[in-house]
Amino acid sequence: MVVRAGLLNSYVGDFRLVDFLGAGGMGEVYRAVNTRTGLVAAVKVLTEATDAGLIERFTNEARIQASIQHPNIARFYEFHQLNSQPCIVMEYIHGQTLAERIKALGRLPMSETVYIFQCAVEAVAHIHQLGIVHRDIKSNNLKLGPTGEVKLLDFGIAKSESTSKMTRTGGVVGTLQYLSPEQLKGGLADARSDLWALGIMLYEMVTGHVPFEADTIGGLYEKIMKGAHTPACALNPMVPREVESIVARCLKKKPGDRYQSARDLLQDVNRLRATAASPQSGVAQPGFDLLALAKRFWPLLAGVAAFAVAAFVLLAYLVFSGPTPVVPTPKTPTIPPTVKASDGAAKTLEVQLTEGTAEVWRDGVMIGTASASVPLRFPARVGDKVSLLLKQEGYEDMSPARFTVEPYWSDVRIVGTFAMKRKK
Repeated sequence: MVVRAGLLNSYVGDFRLVDFLGAGGMGEVYRAVNTRTGLVAAVKVLTEATDAGLIERFTNEARIQASIQHPNIARFYEFHQLNSQPCIVMEYIHGQTLAERIKALGRLPMSETVYIFQCAVEAVAHIHQLGIVHRDIKSNNLKLGPTGEVKLLDFGIAKSESTSKMTRTGGVVGTLQYLSPEQLKGGLADARSDLWALGIMLYEMVTGHVPFEADTIGGLYEKIMKGAHTPACALNPMVPREVESIVARCLKKKPGDRYQSARDLLQDVNRLRATAASPQSGVAQPGFDLLALAKRFWPLLAGVAAFAVAAFVLLAYLVFSGPTPVVPTPKTPTIPPTVKASDGAAKTLEVQLTEGTAEVWRDGVMIGTASASVPLRFPARVGDKVSLLLKQEGYEDMSPARFTVEPYWSDVRIVGTFAMKRKK
């Protein structure tokens, strides 16, 4: 698809298109800024506006997303037209897709996997309660925000009870690696087809691979129809039995053998999370990523070991060398204001603006400047409570962003993309 660069700086309602984010089968997506409020949003523009079927599908997407309010689903803001092209304005989530995170890490730590999966299942349970089937659940349609948000995206092929029949009989919609056997056979999908896709996504998080892979479409079709896959624990011995059990039930070939509702699945996920590490606490339970935990705290463990050796040597010296020497009290080291004393692992955080340049203040201390082209990076530690304030001449101070640095964040995180509001 050819990107129409001419749409940049165009207005959709009060939103100015400032960045091109990507293109899909039905249109293009832009990052936009509301010139009145400074709100950053994503704007999806239907570029094939002459196709009646695509217009109907696009309008259906807007109608469905407008009916949903859930913390784990991208919010719908407005519906507009730009040069007779329909546009959906929705919540913008800065960060990685789940697919990008899996690609970067290979497979996710178990505590992070359970947290993300629980958020995804809660989102799916909510839309199913509203009579909506997503039909395109996959790791590329789950966005991971900068402070732990997990958001389900893209309702482009979703259907509800009020959706007209837009797929011809025998037609197949969705992403092939995530399609259930019943979808491949007849293009029919109900809530249990979404649960199949959730099982695919859980398997992908703990192994780094989807369960059904082949070099040809025919080969992939055959594997999915048989429903046989390599157990996740064969690719990752750290996978607990409970996770393997959830995947196996989601990927039953017959819909009647799977979980019959997302609420049923959520009950098992809640039990699993009760035994797994909480991503907020970073505390691991036996059998959940002990190797990853050891790697994460290796500097701390090495320090403890070194201290133990030093203490043993000092004790031996005191016992065998006579009078007790006077040991001067060490001075408390001065800690830079950008790094607090904390037992947590070091992380690098990043602040970026949508436009202009601003001073970045952390906990009342200016730590540098950030702009749209040059973000500011600064260190913090797991467990730190961070408060950020942006100041720019001629603009109102940006309200403080407050958050706690989490152990499951990657080494470099985008704290936020800020749009400054001009003073009146």
